[in-house]
Amino acid sequence: MVVSEGPEMVRIPFLENLTLSAAKLKLENVGLKLGEKKYRYSDEVEADKIIYSQPFADELIPRNSSVDVVVSLGKLPQVSDKREEYKSLLDQLNE
Repeated sequence: MVVSEGPEMVRIPFLENLTLSAAKLKLENVGLKLGEKKYRYSDEVEADKIIYSQPFADELIPRNSSVDVVVSLGKLPQVSDKREEYKSLLDQLNE
């Protein structure tokens, strides 16, 4: 009789502050896949870098599983900055 030990488990690497291509390579090196990508603004993480993964780094999951990531869009643009820019453009057009 053969007893299965279940799927091989691997530890999720830290992906924070990596680009998507660097994260994909790092995941592939441990037998995981890059899953769904979501995007959100961040004051702490520069644009196009990973904010965090889900499941989180250092957790054990079965080999060949997918790891989802949240990617930074950079800082949220300030509306007031654009308002002055657009007002100036409108003033120029009305001259």
